[in-house]
Amino acid sequence: MIWVVWNPSINLTIHSKSIHMMTCLVQLPNSTDEEVVSYIYRLNCKYGRQHLWEEIKCMARDPIIHGKPWAALGDFNQVMNPTEISSGSSRISSGIADFREYVEYSGLFDLSIRGSEFTWWNKQVVSPIAKNLDRILINDLWQLKFPTSFAKSK
Repeated sequence: MIWVVWNPSINLTIHSKSIHMMTCLVQLPNSTDEEVVSYIYRLNCKYGRQHLWEEIKCMARDPIIHGKPWAALGDFNQVMNPTEISSGSSRISSGIADFREYVEYSGLFDLSIRGSEFTWWNKQVVSPIAKNLDRILINDLWQLKFPTSFAKSK
């Protein structure tokens, strides 16, 4: 379940929602423009992953979304590059390839991040593994409207 809480000075309308994603149209105070924000939480299974990737792909073609600044943020439960895993693998798995394909098709890319390069770890003292599973993806229009925006990781 995804919960979204916002400041009452912001006009927020839910555009669509599913088990994996809630997409909102957001109008900031003193602005007539709308931005799109999709909140993501993907279950950790292959079928959930494929469903979310298709959902993101459809959202990119949605006439209400198209032509607006768009950010998709949250727990994707998937790395985009082998270097986003602390074990140092160089193999591109089918999960990585699928994620890359859908993100590229949707015209999204990572918002610059400051802080730790990993957002999740297995909390194991012996053989710890860390990964970058949480991210903010944006489109070109978001980058143009908010050029100084960045994500912060602890």
